[in-house]
Amino acid sequence: METSVTKQQEDMLKLVEECLASGKSKKTFCREKNIPQWRYFYWQKKYYQQQSISFQEEFVLLNPSENSKHQEVKIAYPNGVVVIVPSSISLLEMKKLIQLL
Repeated sequence: METSVTKQQEDMLKLVEECLASGKSKKTFCREKNIPQWRYFYWQKKYYQQQSISFQEEFVLLNPSENSKHQEVKIAYPNGVVVIVPSSISLLEMKKLIQLL
């Protein structure tokens, strides 16, 4: 029984990825695939939760040393954007900057 649940999960998560890549509205996509919208949104939520867990696993905690007061922190985003800030930036300022991007 566990295999069928895993297969269903795999199939639905692939459909969510397909929908997100298609650029179609959720309503149109669900109608074309004959999927109830409630089921699609259930699996979309699971998909985003899974993505969030993956993102959290990639997060790296930085502990700058006392000697790094005059150094810079470089943040490189997957889309090619690079942000360089002084290592003395406060966490609040860093949070605001990241939210802007």
